Amino acid sequence: MKIAQLIAVPLSVLVWGVALGAAEPPLNFSGTWALDKTRSVVQAGDGSEDRMLARSDLVLVIDHQGTTLKVERRVKIMTNERSNTSVYYTDGREVSNLTVRGRPILSRANWEGDALVIENRSTVESEGKKLLRAWREVFSLSEQGKILTVDVTRKKEEDETPERASLVFVRK
Repeated sequence: MKIAQLIAVPLSVLVWGVALGAAEPPLNFSGTWALDKTRSVVQAGDGSEDRMLARSDLVLVIDHQGTTLKVERRVKIMTNERSNTSVYYTDGREVSNLTVRGRPILSRANWEGDALVIENRSTVESEGKKLLRAWREVFSLSEQGKILTVDVTRKKEEDETPERASLVFVRK
């Protein structure tokens, strides 16, 4: 009986270790990231987003533990500063967060290879109509984890052409 116990305990530790190791995310995005405006690109129809990007500073503070991704977005536009924190689960669970203006957002995150894809959707009211807003954020790391790129595709229900942005952040 003692031999069986001696074998069973290390075997169970090994099995749990392999199972938990397999659950680890392919990448870890933890860190403080500053927007590199010279490498970031926003494609907006009227150019307003481009002007806003030029006048703003954006910092992401990310805490990535297992399947939980906590993203604090700190935005400074001229003298106005705002921050917003969202929590996502990289195992595909849907979660509700709030925008800076307090509107609810439903989000779902999952891995596509080494990229983390977050699908978001919310509704806004305009002229008495509820309009759907949907956007997709693709997080990826490069340059040995020193560069974070967030590719954003945003679709407004009333617009035919989606807006696209490639936001490049440098680890601080």
